[in-house]
This record gives sequence, C-alpha cells and structure tokens, in this order.
Amino acid sequence: MLDDVVEHGVLAERCGSTDPVRLMPLAPNESIGLAFWYYPNDTPTSFDMAPSGDGWVLLIHTYDQDLTPTTPYHFEYGDENAPQRVSSRIVRVDGCGGDARVVVENSHRFRAPSGNEPWIACNTRDVFTFDPEEEHSGQWHMDLTCPWSTVGDAFVSKVGTASNESHTLVRARLPLDGPADITPLATVHPIWPVVRVGSSDQYMALTEMYELIEIDAWSGQVTMLRPEAGHSFGVSNDGRFVVYEAGATSPRVRLWDRWTDEEQYPTPSGWEDEPHDAHLAGNVVSVENFEREVTRLVLLPSGADLLLDGSWQGVAQLGDTYVLKHTSDDRVESLAILEPGSDTPRPIPHGTLREHWVHDERLWVLGVVDDADPSRLGLLELAGPDFTPRVVATGIWYPKRLADGRLLTVIDRNSEDRYGTLVLVDADGGMVDIDHDVLVTNVDMAPLPNDVVVYAVRDADNERTGVWAAQIAPIAEP
Repeated sequence: MLDDVVEHGVLAERCGSTDPVRLMPLAPNESIGLAFWYYPNDTPTSFDMAPSGDGWVLLIHTYDQDLTPTTPYHFEYGDENAPQRVSSRIVRVDGCGGDARVVVENSHRFRAPSGNEPWIACNTRDVFTFDPEEEHSGQWHMDLTCPWSTVGDAFVSKVGTASNESHTLVRARLPLDGPADITPLATVHPIWPVVRVGSSDQYMALTEMYELIEIDAWSGQVTMLRPEAGHSFGVSNDGRFVVYEAGATSPRVRLWDRWTDEEQYPTPSGWEDEPHDAHLAGNVVSVENFEREVTRLVLLPSGADLLLDGSWQGVAQLGDTYVLKHTSDDRVESLAILEPGSDTPRPIPHGTLREHWVHDERLWVLGVVDDADPSRLGLLELAGPDFTPRVVATGIWYPKRLADGRLLTVIDRNSEDRYGTLVLVDADGGMVDIDHDVLVTNVDMAPLPNDVVVYAVRDADNERTGVWAAQIAPIAEP
C-alpha cells in the first residue's frame, strides 16, 4: 500500500479497508481483456468487464506464453514473438474478491445489458445469452454476429456465414432459454458497413446492388434513398447530410441535405470534370481527387468551403468551431482548430499525436511531448471560447474520467516496462498515487459506477499479480 493514498485520503473504505482489494489472482500467462494490440491498425480499447449485483463480470484471456512486465503492449502484424491467445473465459467474481466462477467458456467478448435484454457473449459468428448470477444458464444462438445496439428488448445485428456472401440485418430477441425470435430487416452488402444514424433506431446501408437504403429497426421498414450510391457513403452526426457516389464507372460525389432534399456536387479545385472521392467526419466533408493531391473541405451545416493544401479531414465540431486533422506526406498526424470566420486552421501544439476525443464540450488531446522519450505522454484540454491548450498532466497514458471530472491514469515512470503507477489527477493537474505495478494501457483499467476503479497488477515475482479494485473517495468539502 502506498503512503500517499492514506495521507491524502484518496480512497474510501471498501470491504472493511481503505486499501485496494484484490478481486482474483491471475496466472503468469493470463490477462484481463487483451494483453496487447497490433500496431498500427489496432488501437487500445477498454477491457471487457461490467458490474453485476455486488460483484463483477470479467473476461480472462490465456496465452501460450507468460506475460511479463516487459512484454510489449503492441506488436506488428505477423510478429512471431507475439503471444497467441489459446482460450478465453467469462467469470463472475464477488465485489470483495474470492473464487471466480466461470460463467461462459470460449468466448472472446461480452456485452452487459442496457435495458431488459439479457447478457450476451460473442464468438466470431455465434452469440450466447446468459445470466451471471445464475449457474449453468444460457444458450448459444448460431450464425449471429455480436450485436451493435438495442431496440427495446431486442438487438440489431447481422446474420451471415462468409465475407463473400450476403448479410441480413436483423432484429433479434434472444431469450435465456427457448428459441430466438429473429426478424429479418434487409439484405446488405457484406463488405461495406451498416451505419447507425446518430443515436436513433434508423440505419443506413448499401445493398449488393450498391443501392443506398435506410432501415427502421423498430418497424422493419426499408426505404430506398438512392438507387445508385457507388461503393461508399457517409452520414453527418445528426443524420441530416449524406455524401455518396453517383455514377458506377466514373463516380462523382454528391452531398445531399435530407432536410431540404437539395443536392450539391462538391469537386476538388481544378478537377471539376474528373472522378473524385469524399469522406464525412466531424460534420466536415473532405473532398479529394483520386490522386489525393488537393482537398476541399465543406463545413456543415453552413456549406462554407475551404481549399487547403495537403490532406485534411474533420474530427469534431464544438459549437461553431471545427477540429481538423492533417496528415503529412510522411504520415505524421496533427490537429488544428478552425475558428468561425477563419479560413486558416490554427495548429494545436501537442507533439506526436496519439489520441484525441471530445467530452463535456471540450477537446482532449494526448500526444508525445518529448520525441526522445515516446513513453511520456501529455494530456491537453481545449475549451471555448478561445480553445487555448491547457496542459492537464504529463507522463501519463490514456486516462479514464470520473463523474466529478477527475482523471484516473497510469504513469510509466521508468519507461523500462509497460507497468507504472495508478494516479488520480485533479482539475488543476495535481496527482496522487493509488497503486503501483499497474498496466500502463487502459486495456486493463476501467472506472465503474460509484467511482470504483478495477485494474490489473503484474509484478516481477507475481506476488500481487491479479485483478484489483479501489474505491475512490469523493472530493472533500472545503
């Protein structure tokens, strides 16, 4: 236990102690969630875990070799030294620790219910419904992909058996026992994604004939939007704007305003008569020719446009301010702010970009602040009206946010291994240590309701290796 935690009163009492509690041990070749990811195509994601009753449901992976504090947290695709996953299991463990009970064997992910639907576990093409509070419950539902969203007490998912065959978008009610109630919605292209329109129950997709359709997941109604939409499309955050390709042999991009039913034909400057491509992200349409030599940006919903040199795309919109990302010829990414009335993006000084996200109408940027030491990351906060960068913390990894705005993160203080110190960062950037030998990536850390943080510890002699939980105390009254 670290003296800092006791001295500063960071942890509240849990299970009769103000110390972190070990929920379950881990073998040297086990991890909670993925032990690493593949670079550069994969990015770190939160591990699979969720509260259940007075305990937690956890996903445990077993690998063909021991995981040590110096095992890299990313590998190149095809690296023969990368650990190979040999099995996975979903377990349920009490809130104060103890024996972990296996709930589902051989499943690589799960999803906690958001309403009346059951818990589900997923394999590549199968779904298993279960109740973590009941032993030996649940059943498999075959040839169903892991659901994306819920509609009432049903899931929206796809049915398909191979990448080169048609896929059927379905609404599925999956009981704990008994047959599934699966309602086909539409046949969609197996390669191109199905896009949810905002947080609604409407979905857009391309058919095998490259028709753009909209599906109502409640009623099952399918509406033909455009009979010819090329090989890709994009939807704005609010579902108002759609970009798609028109013309099968020489496609031109069209920008469709669904509220007014007006269309425009944005083209790259100097290539009005040539085929081109477009992408819609962060309410910004990036238009470029097939050589990607010049990009034109169309800002939504105003329709204002810019001609910029280089490769730009939208990231987010904060009020009337746009966040743009630039990619240089040598694939280095950087962020910039485009303020109202300006036609010149203002660069954000963040070092080598690692990650960015929007929360509470603020832009958060994580970047390498010292290229000589890429393990040291800096967290910046940008908020209106002037979006001046504020350094929140340095030397950290991907943070998690508590409800009161404080951050939980791990500092890799020696850069010799992938484990560091779990710290709590207050609004002014002050840090207090909580625990040590904690995996630096957020793959093995997750804050839960009531400000409980669950994380993975791995020490050199495996005395403390396991899954731990700590109760974060509320901010003290002045």
